[in-house]
Amino acid sequence: MITIALDVAGTILASSGDDSGVFPLLFLLSGPVFFMTIYTIYRNKNKRHFHESETDSVIENVTGADQKTGQVRGVSNSKIRGENTGELSGKRN
Repeated sequence: MITIALDVAGTILASSGDDSGVFPLLFLLSGPVFFMTIYTIYRNKNKRHFHESETDSVIENVTGADQKTGQVRGVSNSKIRGENTGELSGKRN
């Protein structure tokens, strides 16, 4: 049996004789279920990169030496003659 009634604001309320409340519960749970389904599909849990364990590197006995080539004193220019800051090179060029 379907009952139709008016509430205080004048809107029509329709209800059946069965007030189990299952439909509103399913409606509210559909959002989190959808979110978790999409999240688990697209989160790429097996696509992570672990640099320390996946990258091979070999380090041998590294030896080196530094030699002093010269000394600059009393410099007053703010620019270095022959600088290459205007010549950009790289992947984006």
